Amino acid sequence: MKKLYVYPLFCLLLVMFSCQDMLEVENKNGINRHNNFQTPTDLAVNIVGIYSEIQDIMPSVILFNGLRSDEMAVGETASPEVRSIYNYLELESNPFVDPTKFYKIIVNCNDFLLNAKVFEERSDEISLKNYQACVAEVNKIKYWCYWTIAKIYGEVYMFDEAFESDSEIEKLKEMKPYALTEVIPLLIKELDDPAYHWNIKINWQLLVDEPKTIYNYYGIEHDILLGDLLLWNKEYQRAASIFYNYLTVNSLTNGDLIGKDEDLYGNENYIKLYLNSVTTCSKKLISIVEYNHKFEQYNSLFGFFNRGEVIAGDGYLNISGEQYNTENSKGDLYRQFTDEQNMIWKYNFEKKLLQKPIQNRIILYKDSELYMKLIECLNEIGEYSTALALLNSGARNFYEAETEVFSPPFDQNKISNDGVWNPIWGKNYGLRQRVSLVLRKFPDGISDEEKKELLRQWILEENALEFSFEGKRFEDLMRFSFRDGSAIRLAQAVAKKYPEGERASIIAKLSDQNNWFWLNK
Repeated sequence: MKKLYVYPLFCLLLVMFSCQDMLEVENKNGINRHNNFQTPTDLAVNIVGIYSEIQDIMPSVILFNGLRSDEMAVGETASPEVRSIYNYLELESNPFVDPTKFYKIIVNCNDFLLNAKVFEERSDEISLKNYQACVAEVNKIKYWCYWTIAKIYGEVYMFDEAFESDSEIEKLKEMKPYALTEVIPLLIKELDDPAYHWNIKINWQLLVDEPKTIYNYYGIEHDILLGDLLLWNKEYQRAASIFYNYLTVNSLTNGDLIGKDEDLYGNENYIKLYLNSVTTCSKKLISIVEYNHKFEQYNSLFGFFNRGEVIAGDGYLNISGEQYNTENSKGDLYRQFTDEQNMIWKYNFEKKLLQKPIQNRIILYKDSELYMKLIECLNEIGEYSTALALLNSGARNFYEAETEVFSPPFDQNKISNDGVWNPIWGKNYGLRQRVSLVLRKFPDGISDEEKKELLRQWILEENALEFSFEGKRFEDLMRFSFRDGSAIRLAQAVAKKYPEGERASIIAKLSDQNNWFWLNK
């Protein structure tokens, strides 16, 4: 894959032999730190260059996440490496779960932070505010890498060194990795630190002569990463407030896929949303990994799914097949189910549009994910009616536009900063009504605990559809099972995609949480 940007960061080869083994790192190319950044443009090029490295790792993350969950299964042409992930059998070397690319990005981030500091101290070509924004941006990438590594391997090595010599590299061997449960509060503490100036945005115009050249940069948002970590840490009230505020300010105000635009909803272009086409109608794909064909950048998932190495799993297809629309037909208005339903269309040709591969960007975060996580938080803090309403038909049906007043369950909101729902939520149509699915209803006479559990299951099912093949499914099952204090939810969900005779052994294996992670033996 050709990169749009070439940047002077040295390469790192990092191999983990097991959880107990030491890290071995080979320094391939030393750098002269004091002369690395010569102009503000160097900072811009390096930031986008670091971010572009995510192009190489995200296809593997999506394959790993899908094959370990009920979302994906292997096809007849699958390689031994792909089958090993699917069958929870670890090979000595597997390129799809190689941590070296993640750690390369982290080392490059550390290298950037050191060189940027040197540049800022000796140059008057960059303002303090823009320097702080660049530092915050790179730290967000670094912390996102830590978080992603921890969810795949169950542990992560965290370090600030930008290695320049073999003697420095040797220090890594003395490090102790942090377990997933240890990483979460550490990253929350870092993201809460005001010294990083998280809210300052980079002024690209002051870094490059033509800021439009930074066309493919959609960085990690601080609030979204923090909210995600808080959700895993069971800090539901605070996470809900973050998601609510972000959606209010950045999403619902723009008339997007959550706040239905009357002129757009039902339009032919809206249907293309679920095909991930070039003309997507989601205005809030918040953080994405872009691929540009002009520079011969291609998403490798295109080949896997079109060669039939990976197909949709029975677990995902069963959830899909259980959905009915308001016409009592299978499927919804836009996510049609056909005889070719085992093809994963998200990374495929859009033949009607281009007769060639579509852009095939990979989505890291989008507004509907924040919306579903808000619903999840509301459920966990006991706001069952509010959570169900947002899942179904949204807040619009409870809003009097003339007086800007909400009726229950939105009149006694417990998540907004002022205790009042922002009027902009009056345009919110919910998730299921947006795609004309039959609305969920609580059975009469059930307890609050039964409502909570039922909503948990509905949320998991809705997530499976809404974020299909975006690398989210296994993480969702992990998070819900951690919350349960039991592995059985994940184990039973994943086992459904295996032949009946294999399900008991899969449940037994996944009942041990250690087997959720790739131990890299």
